[in-house]
Amino acid sequence: MKENKAKILLFELYVVLFWLSIHISSPFISKYAEQIGAGSFLVGLTVALYSIGQISLRIPAGIFADRKNMRKETILLGALIAAVSFALLWLMPTIPILIIARTMQGISAASTVCAQAMYVGFYPKDEAFQASGKLVAVNQLGTASAYLFAALVGNAVSIKGIFILSTIFGICSFISLAVVKDDKKKKEPVTGQDLKKAFQSPRLLLVALTCAVIELVEAGAVWTYVPFVATDMGGSPFWLSMLQFAFVIPCFLANKIFYKKLIRTFSPTGMLLVFTCTESVLCMLLPHTRNLFILFVVLFIMGTVHWTSFQLLSGLAITSFPEKMHACAMGVFQATYALGMLVGPIVAGAVRSVSSMTVVFITLGLMTLLAPTFVLLVKRLEKKSI
Repeated sequence: MKENKAKILLFELYVVLFWLSIHISSPFISKYAEQIGAGSFLVGLTVALYSIGQISLRIPAGIFADRKNMRKETILLGALIAAVSFALLWLMPTIPILIIARTMQGISAASTVCAQAMYVGFYPKDEAFQASGKLVAVNQLGTASAYLFAALVGNAVSIKGIFILSTIFGICSFISLAVVKDDKKKKEPVTGQDLKKAFQSPRLLLVALTCAVIELVEAGAVWTYVPFVATDMGGSPFWLSMLQFAFVIPCFLANKIFYKKLIRTFSPTGMLLVFTCTESVLCMLLPHTRNLFILFVVLFIMGTVHWTSFQLLSGLAITSFPEKMHACAMGVFQATYALGMLVGPIVAGAVRSVSSMTVVFITLGLMTLLAPTFVLLVKRLEKKSI
């Protein structure tokens, strides 16, 4: 058990360092693209390439890792690709290199489908659900650390300096994972029939679609238009980073305080119904906040319900299938919810082009009500299977 605790700690260190590497530059990447001569279309493409890489490669990465029993090797390759991509941005500041690097970063993030499966394997089978939620929290701790770091050093370090830091963190994440001993268990091979079950599972599809809907809010509202609301209130670059931090950091706190206790008392689907409805209401309230502090508080509460829902959905997805298919199941789950990350900003932008900022948030909030509808369908499937 002590050996497993050491593995878990080293693996969590890899996760935090990896997301630090990926996200430190996130608040500055679109501005950097503009500075090196990218027009509006290319700036948008630069941001979108990261999501496109994940949508297209998460399922193949999961299938490959499960069929070849190469989860750790796939994750290591992802960490190496991330480090190389930021080194390229540091050494060659051109638009073609930026496009290549952002594509590489999407590919590296796609490898994390195997991270979820490998991490859950360190725990007993009856703890798989909670282990999956814990890793989601560690992921977001890394992301929150990146936003906080960006807020603190963004004005003091050049964008090239940020790329150097990203490269260093990427190399450190590779090293921390490389030293984790991977006890490759002999397991049944994943067959074509197994893959068919994953792709045709109504429960997995509904869980993944629920997550895609709540990701609409994160990408369309929090990433895309909250910065505009904050800027209208006089928010500085520091505040823009801190508002992102306010939404992300509750993920870690939710896992430690709420998730572990609530899961013992209430059913996952029951909690999801409450939390997804709450997130819908909070999204519609965002443009009505009167100052930056209130906006910070609303985003913190919204982040708490969002990431608790996300952890519950992740647990439902990975426990839908036996251990040998965990990477494949997470590939389907993560590729599907990444569609929400892509569609959210597009819907928000389309609404904003013909209406007010308030209507953008109301539209996204109303769309979020699809999530409890999908949860009710999951609940119905669970009752039929009893």
